[in-house]
Amino acid sequence: MNIKNLSLYKEHIDFNFINCFELSLYLVAAISFIYYFINGNIHKTIQPIISILILIVFKLFIKITHLELNRLLEVSIMTFIFMAMFLTYEFNFYHIIPLYDKLLHSFSGILFFFVGLAIFKHINKNEKNLQISPITVVLFCLFFSLSIAGSWEIFEFASDKFHGSDMQKESLNDTMGDIICATTTATLTGSYVYLKIRKQATNYIFNNLFKHKQV
Repeated sequence: MNIKNLSLYKEHIDFNFINCFELSLYLVAAISFIYYFINGNIHKTIQPIISILILIVFKLFIKITHLELNRLLEVSIMTFIFMAMFLTYEFNFYHIIPLYDKLLHSFSGILFFFVGLAIFKHINKNEKNLQISPITVVLFCLFFSLSIAGSWEIFEFASDKFHGSDMQKESLNDTMGDIICATTTATLTGSYVYLKIRKQATNYIFNNLFKHKQV
């Protein structure tokens, strides 16, 4: 098997894995919907629908914008959506697992740093021999991640007010703790990435962080 065929084979494997993983999330949500619908708990049937819709919107966004994500990043985003939107509301994981909220926010700081990096690459994809200071790239990704952290708190506030949830626990300390968790992990990720790339060209970084193109 030559290099070209091997590359196509790997892309095929990645495509199948992502599709199977995505399908498993839809299946879990569908089973939950059917179970609660049969048992007459209409309130619990709403979140599986919302979770599936958000996953579909995410996939459509990737397809429409042609944003390149490697397999790990794409699976991580879908996992995060499922954990934050489905497990949190459907099974009340915020109260079942200690510090579940803080774990999600910490994970989001890392995740959206790399999403920011993918967006940065996409914005500059037509630039040849792109030469940008590593600190510029890192700061862009860091601020993107922090903006998501702030937006999430707005979402939690709205959810508490209109959905009757208790995501912010009516506490400024909880809100600030969430933002600090995301900021800390995003900053640590940025520091790691900066140390890894400061001696390398920007194009080299993109080629190594985004080897697998979206199929």
